[in-house]
Parts: sequence; C-alpha cells; structure tokens
Amino acid sequence: MYISIHLNSDPSPTWHGVQIFYTNKNEKNKKLAEIMQKRFKENLNSEREIKQLKNMYLFDRITITGVLVEAGFISNPNDRYLLTQIEHQKKIAITIRESVIQYFKGG
Repeated sequence: MYISIHLNSDPSPTWHGVQIFYTNKNEKNKKLAEIMQKRFKENLNSEREIKQLKNMYLFDRITITGVLVEAGFISNPNDRYLLTQIEHQKKIAITIRESVIQYFKGG
C-alpha cells in the first residue's frame, strides 16, 4: 500500500479541509479513499469528497493499492495554523492509521 501525503493550495483562501485522491489504476483505490475520507469527516470534520486523479504520471503507474492525502490547504489561514499544531498532526496520523486498519479488516 502507498499513502502519499501532501499539502494542498489554491489561489482562493476559502478552500479548506482534508481531501483524498485516488486513481482507477487499481480497483481497491476507491474503497481505501472512501474509508479514509469518511474517517477524516468523523475525526477532523472535513467536508470534502474523494476525487479521482486524472493523468498523474506517478499515480497512473503504481499498481498497488493507495491514495494521495491532501492534509489541508496551506493557502487557508486556519488550515495553515492547524497544520503547525502537534495535536492536529497527531489527529491526521491517527486517522490515516485507523483508515488503513479498517481497510485491511474489510472496510
């Protein structure tokens, strides 16, 4: 399994929250993305939805199950502040861990 963790950015500072991206290269990617986004909604009140990546060189070539985690928007002042807080970082890590465990237990 791969989990690629990034920080999102947008010219508009209004976008916020954690978002999970997946490719259709592996049929299990979407299931992992759904589990993970649901956990982020529960644990961090993220309102975003999963999104399929299109034409991403690296992710289109990885065949094992995995997702890309955008852990928040550095262009949003509140997200940027939260991302510097140890407790928030721990919540992100715990949520990812819980998601992986849930996935391997069958969702």
